[in-house]
Amino acid sequence: MEMQNFDTSSEEDFRAGTIIANTWEITGSIFKGVKSEVFKGKDIRTGELVAIKTENPKRDHLTNEFLVYKGVNNTSFSPYCAKMLYYKFIPAPVLVLKYAGVDLHELQKACQGFSNNQIFTYATLLIRAIENLHNCGFVHRDIKPKNFVTFTNDSVKLIDFGIVSRWRDSIGNHVKLHKNCRFRGTFTYASVNAHNLLTPSRRDDLESLGYMLISFMRHCLPWSDIECDLKNKRVKVGTMKADISIEELTLDLPAPLREYMSYVKRLKFEDTPEYDYLRDLFKL
Repeated sequence: MEMQNFDTSSEEDFRAGTIIANTWEITGSIFKGVKSEVFKGKDIRTGELVAIKTENPKRDHLTNEFLVYKGVNNTSFSPYCAKMLYYKFIPAPVLVLKYAGVDLHELQKACQGFSNNQIFTYATLLIRAIENLHNCGFVHRDIKPKNFVTFTNDSVKLIDFGIVSRWRDSIGNHVKLHKNCRFRGTFTYASVNAHNLLTPSRRDDLESLGYMLISFMRHCLPWSDIECDLKNKRVKVGTMKADISIEELTLDLPAPLREYMSYVKRLKFEDTPEYDYLRDLFKL
């Protein structure tokens, strides 16, 4: 992977016009959070579009993301993630990625919804991307529409590896199941196991994808509008997900979604999912 060396220069004041490593110029904002921001940018020599991620130095998400990008470089997952161009960690973390397209949340809004055929096509692509991340020993932990980007209808890339963790250790053994883990992810799409604070594994990414596909069909989920403080919301949403039957969740939706959710809900912590079977469910 061709990437700039670490840079320790001070570039903490990020704004439009800021130049990163004498190569990339910030041109605007894509997303601004409490502790992080993603900017639009371009290579000042070639005009190539990039995404520039920054965060509060007290967080460690960008460092984790950098390590994941190193771990998946030149693997089967490489075609399913954005290309990392540059990373620095002092005094403020900065990650530069080749721009990989619009996220599926924004695309769905722009299209005023996806057709069933589009959703089925995306399902096969998304399962493939997740499978190849899993093959590298990682689970994403935050599968949702905003974390998939695309330029075309026949390819997607998975982004945002800040809370990615390993499902197998350095010698290939599956990690152990632990309780009372810290919740990481997004309440709307997180698995029931994540709500119950269990160690995440491959099954949880696939359950999250199921909720995502159902939300594409219905434009919302039964728990989407719950309003309460964050601590209670984790419990309330998790309880709703645990209590609702698959039949009710997928009522009046195409049969492959019911079969998909039935399968992923049966997976045990260490099970290897049958990704080919899941993709075949959605073949047109």
